[in-house]
Amino acid sequence: DGRSQASVDAPAALFFGAGTLYNRDQREYLVRGFPMNIHYGATNVELSCYFPMPFFKSARVELIGPANESVSNIQWQIISRRFREPPSSVGYFHASYRDHPHPVMGCDLVLLDTREIEGGGDWSGSFAGNSWIFSDRANLGTLEGDPRFFFDDSQTPQTQGTGTEEWGGGGDYWGGVNMTLPFAGHPTGAAKAATAQNSEDKIESAYRFLLADLMPFGRNARICLEHGGEDQSTEHYQTVTYWY
Repeated sequence: DGRSQASVDAPAALFFGAGTLYNRDQREYLVRGFPMNIHYGATNVELSCYFPMPFFKSARVELIGPANESVSNIQWQIISRRFREPPSSVGYFHASYRDHPHPVMGCDLVLLDTREIEGGGDWSGSFAGNSWIFSDRANLGTLEGDPRFFFDDSQTPQTQGTGTEEWGGGGDYWGGVNMTLPFAGHPTGAAKAATAQNSEDKIESAYRFLLADLMPFGRNARICLEHGGEDQSTEHYQTVTYWY
């Protein structure tokens, strides 16, 4: 709709639910989620997104290679249908990427603050989930950090979890096992650095998708995550937050 900034701006693998496309166990599905899939065929990798993305005037989809290099051997399909309901009944889809190379000790990571998006101001919408990298060194200890979500200027979190892995659908660090479920998963990352097959295998990632359990807000949303149990981890995080 002619907006000056992209509503979706994120690394491809992380947008589709995984920190990397490295498939250690040669699984058919790296991510088999309800709104996102990463499927391995005989000769290609298929990345699918089923989040609705309403628009009313125009839509432009771009795929940009690393360091603006050319992108080749890509095929794509975009499916659209006429929207017949009132425009006020839907919102724009967003996938907001944040890089956190040097987490600040004692301060939560801010994955999304809608007051700082596309010029700021008030937004009325819904939080729809996350995909995130929490280590690129196969360090699972940072998972003690809690997710904390603040809506509409609240000074205390309306939602607070007991740890990062629970938000990603697992307990006890998923037992070190990779897994993918419709709404949560730990698709990539070796159980420990000593067993990693290469540097890509050390990239630990998780996802959590919200659909029937969207978290609404009327003015703003601030989505935060502790890095380590007391915000003491120095791991390199990368995050994508989905919201309408």
